[in-house]
Amino acid sequence: MLLLRFNLIIIVQQIDDTLYIIYNKQATKGITLLLVIILFVPFVGFAQDKDEPNTVTAVTLAFDTDADGSPAEFDSLYALFDENVVNKNKFIKSVMRVGHLYGSNSGDFVVITEYNGSGLGIIDKAGDEGFELFKKWKKDEDDRTEFNKARNKYFKPSHSDQIYTLLSKVSK
Repeated sequence: MLLLRFNLIIIVQQIDDTLYIIYNKQATKGITLLLVIILFVPFVGFAQDKDEPNTVTAVTLAFDTDADGSPAEFDSLYALFDENVVNKNKFIKSVMRVGHLYGSNSGDFVVITEYNGSGLGIIDKAGDEGFELFKKWKKDEDDRTEFNKARNKYFKPSHSDQIYTLLSKVSK
């Protein structure tokens, strides 16, 4: 970054000298600096990584094979929840839900959430925002309880949580 700033100073000086020679009048550093900002700074921003990488959580649940339900109901419940809560949460960048495809335990269901920010505080903010959106969507507490029962019946009570930080320099 220091090298980039040094190069920009050299560019500013060269532009200033060039403008003076071409127009044979004094080019103020303020105008030259403004020209550099307009022309070069937007491109400099693309070359920088974020200072704080986003936080990512992975919650692993286990499907309850004895659950009374259907794949259509399961998909419908999550589609409704995403539409009314997850997709409207400004602190959530993305959510992926994946299942274990091969192996001895095909009952894993993992919810991977990337947040728009870094640290544990962003997870709390997303949780608070999600609860407020859920209350706005399902205004009656009994409706919220019934919805959660319908959604949670597909899983065993135990789960595990993992919290990660996104390594932006090695991400595609």
